[in-house]
Amino acid sequence: MKKKVILWATLLVTLSMGLFFVVMYSIYSTFFPSPNLITLNIENKTEADLESLSITYTDIEDDIELPILRANESMSYEINLRETANEHFNEGSMQLLYEDSSETIVGYFGKGSGGEVKIFINSFDEDGNLNLFINSQVTF
Repeated sequence: MKKKVILWATLLVTLSMGLFFVVMYSIYSTFFPSPNLITLNIENKTEADLESLSITYTDIEDDIELPILRANESMSYEINLRETANEHFNEGSMQLLYEDSSETIVGYFGKGSGGEVKIFINSFDEDGNLNLFINSQVTF
């Protein structure tokens, strides 16, 4: 009888600890982004499709070409710094490129940085430059 109580108590404690760690991991991953992963959420509020958007940053191997962003639609794109940066990358800034213009979307980040950048493309000016609102939440 005593062995059964000890066995059930051990099982209950083990399951409780497992559940605790699953819940804590879920909370942690929600509030602390994955290192080396920057998520771009881009919303096109214009009436035009955007076909030549790309991303670049310091010491990147090749610019990252983004898919066509249709008028009044949005997209999410993840940039893994481990996969796209070269071996010399330590820190830098990130730019959104469109045709002949460039706009800084992350002013400073480095190895191990992670987070989210929200970009709202509101309009174009007479020279074809994008009118943007940027909310960057990138941390180390």
